[in-house]
Parts: sequence; C-alpha cells; structure tokens
Amino acid sequence: MLTTQQVTDLIKAGSNASYSLMFEQLIIENEPRAKQMKLMFDNYKGEKLKIKQRPDRQLKSVYKANNKIPNDYRGIIIDEAIDYTFGKPVTVSVTTETGKDEEGNDVAQPVTEAVNVFRMLNSLPDLDITTALYQGCCGYGARLLYIDKESKVRVANRMPWEVIIIYNASTNEVEYGMLYYEMTKVWSENGLVKERTFTRVEWYDEVNVTFFVDNGDFKFVKDTPEVALTESNNPLPHNFDGVPLVKYKNNDVEKGDFEKVVDLIDGYDVLISDNQNELEDYRNAYLKFKGMKADKEFMKELRETGAINCGDEKSDVEWLVKELNDTFTENQKKSLNSNIYKFSKRVDFDDEKFSGAEQSGESRKWKIFALEMDASMKERKFTAADREMYRLFFSVEKKRKNKEYSSLDLQFTYVRNLPLDLDYYAGVMRTLYGVVPTKILYSLMPFIENVNEALDLKKEEDNEFIDLDEPFLNSDDGAMYQDNL
Repeated sequence: MLTTQQVTDLIKAGSNASYSLMFEQLIIENEPRAKQMKLMFDNYKGEKLKIKQRPDRQLKSVYKANNKIPNDYRGIIIDEAIDYTFGKPVTVSVTTETGKDEEGNDVAQPVTEAVNVFRMLNSLPDLDITTALYQGCCGYGARLLYIDKESKVRVANRMPWEVIIIYNASTNEVEYGMLYYEMTKVWSENGLVKERTFTRVEWYDEVNVTFFVDNGDFKFVKDTPEVALTESNNPLPHNFDGVPLVKYKNNDVEKGDFEKVVDLIDGYDVLISDNQNELEDYRNAYLKFKGMKADKEFMKELRETGAINCGDEKSDVEWLVKELNDTFTENQKKSLNSNIYKFSKRVDFDDEKFSGAEQSGESRKWKIFALEMDASMKERKFTAADREMYRLFFSVEKKRKNKEYSSLDLQFTYVRNLPLDLDYYAGVMRTLYGVVPTKILYSLMPFIENVNEALDLKKEEDNEFIDLDEPFLNSDDGAMYQDNL
C-alpha cells in the first residue's frame, strides 16, 4: 500500500494524472483482500460455496450421484457471536461529573439528550448488528458519517471491500479515507437510451470530500454534472473535524471469524455430500448369480413369479451389498465438527458436555470461556471505533451549538445475551447475604442492571413491612395487649 508521504506528494501535485496514479495503485493493492472479503460475505449468505462448485461425476454415459450439501457453520459462527455480544443493545451513558450549572441545569443533560437523539435518528442498535455482521465476516466493518439535507448527522454502513483507510505512519491516526464503487449513468441521445458503468471515488481528507470518476483504464478526473450525475460543487466540505470514515476492526489482524476454519468446513461439506452419494449410488441391492446365467427371459420370469430355480447345488443366488464403515465416518464427522467449534471459539450448544442435565451454570461458564474472550475483543474494538464516531459527531455539535462535548465522557455497556441459571444465583445470594455488603452482592447478579435502583426498591419494601410482634412485646402496652388476648 502507498505510504502516507507518497499519497501526500501525489495530492500536492494536484493533477488528474497524479490522482489517477494514486487511485490505480490503491485499488490494485486492495483488490485481493477485497475479493476475499466479498467471497466470505457471499459464503455467509450461502452463495459461491466451494461444495456447490464441484463438477458432476460421470461414468461413461451414466451420471453418478453428486450431492452438494453445504452445512451452515459460517452462519452459526457469525450469528452466535452477534447474538451473544450484540443481542442486547449497547447502552451509552454519560460519565461526566454530575451537578448543576449556573442556571440550575443538569450538567450532563445536554450531552445525554444529544446522544439519545443521535442514536434514535440513526437506529444505532440496528446499525450495530449490521456492522458486527461485516466485522465478523470480513475482518472489519466501516461507517461513513455525513450531513443530510436537513443538516442532521447521519451514519451509514459501507461495504468494507469498498473502503480504504490511510494512516499516518508515525501516529497511526487516520490521514485519508477512500470509498470506491461502481455507478451507472443512463442518458438519452438521438432518441436512444444509453448507459455507461464507471468507478466513482470519494476521497476524504480532514476538511473536504472530493469526487472522481474513471473514464477508463484508471484515468480519473474530478466528477462534474457533465461527466456523471453528482454535486455541482467539488470538492465539498464534509464539516467534521477529521476523516468521517470509521473502521470497526474485528481484531488486531483484521481476520474474519470463520477465516481460520474454512478448510474444515469445506471438508465437512465434502464428507456429508459423499456419504449421501454412497447411500444413493448403492440404495438398491444387487443380485449375484453363481453357476447360472440370468438372461432377459430369466429376469422376466423372476419378476413375475418371485421364485428362482437354481438347478443344482453349484448354483446360488445372493444379495450383493456394499459395506460402509459407519464408525470411521462418524468419528471423522465428530472430529471435524469439534475442531470447527474449537478453532472458531464457538460453543456447540447441542453437545451433551454443554447442554446435559448434569451441567451446572458455573460449568457452562467455563465452556463458553473462549467465546467470552472473543466477545471481549470485539467489544474493545467496537468501543474504540464508537468513541471515534461520537468524537466526529460532537465536532459538528460544537460548531452548531458552541458546546464542547467529549467522547471520553461516554461509557459503553455490553450485556451478554445468555440464559441465566437463576437457581445458581439464588444460591449465591443465600450464601453471601450478610457476609458481603449488599451493594456488592447485588452487583454480582447479572439480572440486576441498576444496582442503586434495586437497593432503593428493596429499601421501600422494607419500610412498608411492619413487624407487629416485636414492638408490642417490648413495651407495657404490648404486655397489656397480650393479657387482653
């Protein structure tokens, strides 16, 4: 990939030729990874699978069974991580110091309202699911922030294979961002409808977005209404303090969730498909005739009478069947299945070692340890990207309202979406009640989202309960009351 300095030098040149050279180099270098990401996303959707592409088997003029049975491990691996990590919406809270300003207003209230409106306007809980899908399939997701026609800050997911981020070599901060995708222009000429497909580039720096189109063979020129259908002003200020493209990494090496187990999944597909082939190719048993000849007349009589005259002791008839080694096949299936779950850090919820009745909630915790570590990695990467997204959003809010908010004052809370063993936690509460402070005990309970609110409710209930026996028995009035009974 071009270095930051090389990119900067080409931009300073300012000619169509320098931009064309830069875009050509960036796109060509990104293309292998882009193709891989597209393929992984298609595979997740059940498309372009390797098992579906294997050729039919032919023996002379007879086609043999050639099943192409895919097993949706890719879907399980991706969906399990999304359901576990993002099944419950991420909550965003403001951690700036509380209190009142000079006018008596809550200090945190304005930023809380701004964040809530921003989240609702962009349906961020739903957007998070899609971002996590690209993140898990392709190794990273990408979001673009922009100002809509109503001057509101909007967020959109972009295909990760259409996004190139260029970082500063020294600080590792984003210097430039690039989107490139195909567009089709349709127009009428001499009564005929014509169309042309071309590559469009959106080039982002810290201030502007500039649009380019490819006239063929990486000959890029600045986009104008005459060249394509675009804005009349080019470049345009994007109004954010920084490049409004945010990358949501899946991990440090930007690898997809099932990228390491693709060969194992393909092997499982082949095994299942070939086993089905064996069953279909040999679904009919064959008769073997010994010491006698079976011509058409003989076979016709056999079908009509259902009886065979062997003639002498040397003649015999028996069924010919193929013996299949089910033990070997089942062991191979189990090995592949186990390795797929193990190396992708996922949980086989159908496994007796997890779902068996003898398994406790605590033991299941250890069985999802790898999944939890993977979810924690996603959470950290997602939070870092979210914090950058809010920083960009706040930069626009500052220009409009002259109020400075910091994304460092935001806290992102993820709640794991997993069934709870309430009997286990009830036992913990019974054992530790009175031993550890109640607030700490409540904080250990995953079903209690707001500890302070739970303590307040408990206090209200305690105040409503009146013990009649104790005050009366410890007073003279109580003794008189007992005597009168």
